[in-house]
Amino acid sequence: TEIYTLSLDDALPIAGAASQDDSFYFPIIRQANCNIAADGGAGIYHRLGIKPDLIVGDCDSMTLQELEWAHENGIPIQRFPIEKDATDMQLALDIAIQRKKIKIAILGGIGGRMDHTLANLFLLLYAHHKGAEVKLIDPWHEISLLVAHRKQRIPTKKKESVSIVPISRSEEHTSELQSRQS
Repeated sequence: TEIYTLSLDDALPIAGAASQDDSFYFPIIRQANCNIAADGGAGIYHRLGIKPDLIVGDCDSMTLQELEWAHENGIPIQRFPIEKDATDMQLALDIAIQRKKIKIAILGGIGGRMDHTLANLFLLLYAHHKGAEVKLIDPWHEISLLVAHRKQRIPTKKKESVSIVPISRSEEHTSELQSRQS
């Protein structure tokens, strides 16, 4: 049985729009060898002064200043129509998977618009079916998919809470949580 922990050290970050303090994301973005911004997530890179490798989306959440910054700095933008059957984050995730990135950290994308939060939560399962492991991260949460028949470690710190919420009612899927306090 495989034991798996998604480490941020080897994950490709995809930044979504976030209203939190950008300094939380800085070390994650800085250490990555490839960064993708999903539409409004370009704002995180702009404010931090770090150029993403690619901006993906319909650009409806980007400010004019962010668009100008991207063009002035030669940042490629893969633009999609506003009316489409996928969110900008899903499109960015698909591109990351096509580039053979199988460990992905979605930065932000939680707690803003409820429809986007729900869509991003469902991307955990979507990515799993495509062979990728995804974690949603913001300053207060790390959300990942626990997969049946695979042992997974959930590293915790003292006084940190862990919740497991089943998305399947199958009797064969059982969860066992073992945590060690450091």
